Amino acid sequence: GNTYVWGVMLANGTLYATDMLSGFWALDPVTLATKGGGNNVPERYGSDQWVTGQYGYSGTWGFRQARGNAVKIWSLGSDGVPTLADSIIIPNISTVSNVAVTPDGKALVVTAEGGSGNGLYVYNRSNPTRPALAGFYSVPVGLHTGEVAVIDGRTYVFAARDPGQQEMDVFDITGVVP
Repeated sequence: GNTYVWGVMLANGTLYATDMLSGFWALDPVTLATKGGGNNVPERYGSDQWVTGQYGYSGTWGFRQARGNAVKIWSLGSDGVPTLADSIIIPNISTVSNVAVTPDGKALVVTAEGGSGNGLYVYNRSNPTRPALAGFYSVPVGLHTGEVAVIDGRTYVFAARDPGQQEMDVFDITGVVP
């Protein structure tokens, strides 16, 4: 059928892709043959993803059978194939736009839009399969994209507001997750 790839990421010798319709995939980076995954998020549309170490995180978007208010947490086997480990459900949003892990691996950063819970969520990854909410920054119109950068020892998220009200916000999340 149709494919709508939101993003790809090369990590640990595997190419990962999130398709809005069929979920989180693991591919051989040379042949593009499917290693595994896919057809694993039937209730929601997929969005962005991030892979670090033996874990992956993918967002969800809009409304399919359920709202796109979930971050899917994936355990990656030795072959790189993803298996769903858990989910974070963020109340009062309809889209998890971007997900990223800070370079030190301590925090999972999530941008959210489409409801009263719009904004930036920062989770402590001390347990990578059960990240705990450590910080929230409310942004009334929502955040559509977010990129993490470390500058002069401080960790920032550069985020763009929902496309209806273009604006870039910069969040200093240094110390939110010790």
